Amino acid sequence: MAITIDTDLPEYNPIYNIMEVAVSSTNTAQPSFQYIFDIVTEFGGTFTVKVTPEPITGLSLGYQDVSQIIEEFVKERIAEFNSVGNFVQGLDEMIMMFHIEYGEEYEVAGVLTEFKNLTTGTDKYAWCASFPKHEWIDERINPNAFITWRSNIVNGTSAEFLTRLKTKKTSIGDLGWTYLMTDTVADIDKSVVNTYDSSGALIATFEIANLQAMGATVSRVSSLASSPQSLNNISAPHFLVGAQPVITSSVASYDIQVQDSAGNPATEIITFEIEEPCKDQSVRLHWINELGGFDSFNFDFRNQESQENEKKKYTRNKTNISGLGITYKHEDNGTVAYYVQNRDKILARSSFLTTEEHRYLKELISSPLVYLEFEAKGDVKNFKQVYINNSVWTDQTNEYEKLVRLDLNIDIGLINIRQRR
Repeated sequence: MAITIDTDLPEYNPIYNIMEVAVSSTNTAQPSFQYIFDIVTEFGGTFTVKVTPEPITGLSLGYQDVSQIIEEFVKERIAEFNSVGNFVQGLDEMIMMFHIEYGEEYEVAGVLTEFKNLTTGTDKYAWCASFPKHEWIDERINPNAFITWRSNIVNGTSAEFLTRLKTKKTSIGDLGWTYLMTDTVADIDKSVVNTYDSSGALIATFEIANLQAMGATVSRVSSLASSPQSLNNISAPHFLVGAQPVITSSVASYDIQVQDSAGNPATEIITFEIEEPCKDQSVRLHWINELGGFDSFNFDFRNQESQENEKKKYTRNKTNISGLGITYKHEDNGTVAYYVQNRDKILARSSFLTTEEHRYLKELISSPLVYLEFEAKGDVKNFKQVYINNSVWTDQTNEYEKLVRLDLNIDIGLINIRQRR
């Protein structure tokens, strides 16, 4: 008995793309033959799939897409709005380790018999990304698939964060994180932040230590405090160089890089430009992007709140009868709404965008998970889940359109019920 893995998975896999494996056996001619795939997950048990050989050019391969099984255990999670302390946080369920054990079954002397775990695949990881099809194919045919997004000191400054936009605009009171993926947890040792004034002169350099116990799997996808308020929430014991506040009113821009303990870069440098809204209240959105991280953006040009109401009505002609006779009242007659529900909405308008920003926001329109940052009771910021009603994104460039903006129709989502009649 022998099973050969003909097509294996890469070490890292975006969970919302197909995750296909193909194997072959020398025993496919046996009666009632089937392949056995035991998908062994890190924290979800073992899931067994039995597969009839595919009659492809007589090869009788065993084929299985395991993504839908693994997908059940991988979840998108934004960092806690009130997170303080460490500069980086591993988030449960955004990545999972698993392996596949391959076996077969067929009739032996008329008895259907299982032969399990004849071949065991290596450990694989799946994270909550969803690559565009052709980009996924380009990665999949690469011997080092998805290596671009693995932060470590070997990849150094070529290791990209889980975001498409490398220069971001933000406001001094914003919460926000930049996500990273690593295959070497020990290399995520400190964050180096450089702040600059409006002339581009260096104000200060901060080195912020990672004092968190980094789990073997959970910390392979982490949220990096990167927006001003999230940086200013990091507690004092984590600072190797510098002290709070990191971002002050004199800071016009800053950049961040993750390094190991010896100062070797484990990521690229990402840059932030601070822009305060002139007068309109900003609408700040956070959304899961294609790469499996959360991005953020401020819409701060003439945003408008509205409400959509659904009503049912009836006409009431009421006669009041009492011991004194009949009484007529205007307020007891007329058309009455007896079922009223409403939904709050926002028309969010961006300021003028660069071509790169406009293309980056395409992922916001198609994102399945979007949060609105807001001030809850007690002036504490929090997130509420919202729905983006826009269904079409059209490419625009500054070269032709000159001035590019984006309007979003946002549904707050929850239905509010008014008093019943």
